[in-house]
Amino acid sequence: MPAHNLPISENNANRIDRLVRAGRIADSTSVVQAGLEVLEKQEARDRAKLETLRAAAAVGLEDLKTGRVEAVALEDVEAFLAGLLETPDRA
Repeated sequence: MPAHNLPISENNANRIDRLVRAGRIADSTSVVQAGLEVLEKQEARDRAKLETLRAAAAVGLEDLKTGRVEAVALEDVEAFLAGLLETPDRA
């Protein structure tokens, strides 16, 4: 496996040393691996959120195209949106 020399700040080096001394992580390589895993999970969540938003936007655009819309006065938008969030168990 190729080695990578990664420059890190003194502050981060101290943080890694504290984690290793405390037994929370084995070594600096494990810190990098853990960080990469967290980053990959975050990216997967972000991709899922983006896909959900795109799907919702597609539904909204289709509703606009087909006329399935409800006109709401600007001053009533906040109340209208709050009403959309209400569910039978919340109301």
